[in-house]
Amino acid sequence: MCFDYEFTCAAWEETFPRARKEYKCCECGSVIPAGTGHLKVFFIGDDGRHSLRACPECQVWRCKIALVEIEHGCLDGYWTPFPGLHDEISQSAEYRALEPTADDLSVSLEEWMKRVTAAPRAAREQMAGR
Repeated sequence: MCFDYEFTCAAWEETFPRARKEYKCCECGSVIPAGTGHLKVFFIGDDGRHSLRACPECQVWRCKIALVEIEHGCLDGYWTPFPGLHDEISQSAEYRALEPTADDLSVSLEEWMKRVTAAPRAAREQMAGR
């Protein structure tokens, strides 16, 4: 199942800072404690500038879903609704089964992103018979 998520923006930047203070996860609503690595997204949409933050668990869940999407032939790369992850999870038993484990959470967010960005290239090479 490929996401059909229509969203356009003039700018999109993802970073993985350590929180300088407490933040609220835009996905699950949990607190991101000070000192915790997390996803920060800055974007400029039709209605202005926005900055959203996601806790490590939600970001790992997004990455695991993105890998499944790529495996299913959605080869345009990393893309899952943001925010809106838990709406998608609630509608899919396959995605609920991907809930991050302690082992998943022991891997850095940067490493998860490397896995996701490498997956489309590997899938294209496999399809091309390399």
